Amino acid sequence: MRNLLVTLLATSSVLSFSAAAGGMSLAEKDKAYEQYIASEKLESVEKINAKKITSSTSLSESYVIINAQHNGNYLVKTAQKCDDMDQQAVSLSRVSDLSLDKKTDHIVKPGSKVGECDIESMYPITWEQRKYLTNVGRG
Repeated sequence: MRNLLVTLLATSSVLSFSAAAGGMSLAEKDKAYEQYIASEKLESVEKINAKKITSSTSLSESYVIINAQHNGNYLVKTAQKCDDMDQQAVSLSRVSDLSLDKKTDHIVKPGSKVGECDIESMYPITWEQRKYLTNVGRG
């Protein structure tokens, strides 16, 4: 009985530590984002009309949130995993300074082995959705 209690306490401590340390793997985060997109019925757009992109928040190696001045927040999914995108800031490679187009533009992570990452989807999101998505996987 004592061994069972010690094992349960140790397991509980490990789980608590993992959750507090953002215990979700990048694959688990990506799955959570995919489920969120489906449950919220987010619809992808082809283009974002935005002269100025004011910020970006990397969520994983496949997802980033960008803020387009005067046009709000967008959850952007890349067509492939972008090496270590979750670790650093990203920038955008755009054909036009007036918009971000998923067919022609790319996400760029400085120093990445992949270089440019193609954009697969761009979803308009609210401020509340942005807050929720940035907290996925955090304890």
